[in-house]
Order: sequence, then structure tokens, then C-alpha cells
Amino acid sequence: MKLLIEVTTPSGPMTARVALPQEISLDTSGEAPVLRLKQPSWKVLTLPPSEATTWVLPNTPMSESLDLARNGLVLTEGIDYTLTGDTITLTGSPHAPTDTWRVKYQV
Repeated sequence: MKLLIEVTTPSGPMTARVALPQEISLDTSGEAPVLRLKQPSWKVLTLPPSEATTWVLPNTPMSESLDLARNGLVLTEGIDYTLTGDTITLTGSPHAPTDTWRVKYQV
């Protein structure tokens, strides 16, 4: 969605079209339009023990909000795993099929 902004300056009116980030919505239900900040929600998943090295999450995490833990130890993105969209790919040391995994992220 794009928002049209008009500003009056000493040299006359100026307008610009601005794309709203995902976290902001435009509420037009009242007398005047209102910008609202969407409150992110947290997702916490426990992944079943597996030999998998890739998982697809049910939602795409917000930027820099993902925590991935193996057996209670938080892993480091870019060293232990990569995140591309909604897909986590392990890149670090091998893991055991009995390891427990927890994923926490904002959507």
C-alpha cells in the first residue's frame, strides 16, 4: 500500500507517495485516516528430533528476530545456520538425531 503525503511549504505544496512498511497499517474506518503500528506476535516452536538439516517455518520471521536453540544452546545465524525467507538451513557442526530444537521468532 502506498500513502500520499502532502506538505505545504513556503514555496508551495509538495506531495510524495510513500510505501508503508509491513509493520504499519492505514486505518480509514474513522473520520480521519490513522497510521497504526502492528504489534508483532511471537511464535515458539519445538521441532521434533530429526536428522534434517533444513526446516521450513509456518511464517517468515521479522528481520533479526529468530532464535534457534539446539539442546538449550542458542545458535548463531551465519555460523551455525542460515535463514532465507521462511527456511532455516544448518551450516555448522553435525548434530545428533536425538537433539532437541527450539525456534522463537516474531511475525
